[in-house]
Amino acid sequence: ALGVPTVFVKPAKLPGGGGNRLAGIYDLITVYEPDQEWTIDPGNPSRNQKGLHMADRNRAAFWSYLKKRSSFYEDTAHLHGMVPLRRLGTGFEFPDQQTRFHFVLLDPEISWQFVRAIEYVFHHHPGAHVTVHSNVVPWYGTRLDMFKETGYDLDIARYDLLKLLGKAVGETVNLKEAILSKEDETDLIALLALYTEGGVYLSNTTYVVQPLSIERSNEVGRSSSAAGNSILIAEKKSKALLKAIKWFQSNILGSKNDKQDSASLSFAALDSGSLPQLTFMEKDEFDPFQGQWEKCFKEKLRDIDLNQTLVVHLDPLILIQHETTLDGTSCDDLLYRYCIFCDELHTEWAFEEDEKETVAARL
Repeated sequence: ALGVPTVFVKPAKLPGGGGNRLAGIYDLITVYEPDQEWTIDPGNPSRNQKGLHMADRNRAAFWSYLKKRSSFYEDTAHLHGMVPLRRLGTGFEFPDQQTRFHFVLLDPEISWQFVRAIEYVFHHHPGAHVTVHSNVVPWYGTRLDMFKETGYDLDIARYDLLKLLGKAVGETVNLKEAILSKEDETDLIALLALYTEGGVYLSNTTYVVQPLSIERSNEVGRSSSAAGNSILIAEKKSKALLKAIKWFQSNILGSKNDKQDSASLSFAALDSGSLPQLTFMEKDEFDPFQGQWEKCFKEKLRDIDLNQTLVVHLDPLILIQHETTLDGTSCDDLLYRYCIFCDELHTEWAFEEDEKETVAARL
């Protein structure tokens, strides 16, 4: 109903034939059954939290499909104020979940795998505020527009590394002598963003598969891949983060580093011995594949159980080699399990060529 709260009356028998034709629909709508006590607030009848958020995801998926089909549909929706969509679940969030998420993007190219990572945040945290920290991604005209058009709270934030660092450590910082790799810059921005605002930092190839509790804080997950960290959860103005930032300033920014392996330095400041305020997450909580990423794209890993997993990290060097996934593999399942814009398919099927055409037409 275009965002207008609506109450449906469930009749004892539907006209025009029998059968449970509304199976699966009742989870999405507010239903009143005759002869039952009226408990619905007429001014705000929508009480089904999960149903509301599911409906929002379905509407977002439909908009993603529709705008790709014709610019006429897209222009008409904007002309009549139907876009951005009004999320039905606004105000019906889950107070026990994390609400602030950060990504860092240093490359102007936005891959579908990175978009998926953001989709997974909003799937489990629909009311979250997600910031993509980037000085190279355009404000508009990218894949990220879809989140704003469908009512999700995403923004792109420019940053001044010198000002952020100087404000954190309380002194003027000079980077002229420092050689800052992309890995180091990403880590430093992540530290500064969390120190300034708090919340959850996720690498661009880390996928949320379960809601993250608001109770979790001052935790870090360091992947076995060359990328270093996968996830960092911290409170605003965390002393542990400040110590890490100062370590970063002294050990990386304070020297030219031209002979050091920057990847090995990523989040070296977050050492459990020197920073007892931080807790290192268990590997099963964020890195269940633990080096089996190539197998993940080629086969179904039967011994992988995601029930204890909060987020899943994929090695970016391997992920970039796989623009598509193979149907039936663990990575194909992972990258579609919690999608929102599920109409965007990047799966290869193990069919003959004529069968592929049939499947494509059916989809």
